[in-house]
Amino acid sequence: MNKNIEGEQFFQEVEEELKYKRAYELWNSYGKYLILTFGVVLAGSIAHLLWSNYSKDNMEKLTNHYMEALRSIENGDYEGSLQQLNDLEFKGNEGFRTLVRLQKAYALDLMYDKAIVKEDELKEKIYHAYESIQKDPGTPKFYKDITAIVTAHGPFPEKHKPEVMEHLEALSISNAGWHYLALEALMIQHGKDNNLVEMRKIATRLKDDMQAPQGIIVRAKAVLEKLDADAIKPHEEQGKKKVK
Repeated sequence: MNKNIEGEQFFQEVEEELKYKRAYELWNSYGKYLILTFGVVLAGSIAHLLWSNYSKDNMEKLTNHYMEALRSIENGDYEGSLQQLNDLEFKGNEGFRTLVRLQKAYALDLMYDKAIVKEDELKEKIYHAYESIQKDPGTPKFYKDITAIVTAHGPFPEKHKPEVMEHLEALSISNAGWHYLALEALMIQHGKDNNLVEMRKIATRLKDDMQAPQGIIVRAKAVLEKLDADAIKPHEEQGKKKVK
């Protein structure tokens, strides 16, 4: 689906999908664009709730500056948007601060995607943007949870792998609505580490969990099929050599 769908339709789909258990299908459809701009879509409708302690003039100024930063991102001026967002980060309450940090992470992610040389310094900046959301006691839990998953799927320096896994482990055993996504992210990380035993264990758990979203069950089955196929290949090759 085109990412430039109308705002109202986008909001309705996001609201429905996030309330129920189809978040990963949306993730695959919209990529990080959905999660990292979710706050942007909501900003207009919840501005009063986020900034109720501020005067109308201050609210309007913050909103205007925030939207200017978003336009900079849309126009590909990522450096400019980061400067604008840095200026805004501590001018609102914790809700507004979270939205600003999500946009900073989004801009940095776009910079990384377009970079010819994938520098570790940029990975560190992306990780730090997400980490600031995680460590801020004022961050709403919803954003902390989804940020843990987004961080795992994005580029991050290998030295931060233990923290990434720790966040996913905690989320995977919680009652939060994202725990299936956390389990799937753990499965993928174990695969990247060539820890196929743990990868298979989680894939089997997801495949057999009838409460899991159907899309995740399908992908877990695909992982198991791939692991089985890879396990058979060496034996087939060995058999061919004996025949020769």
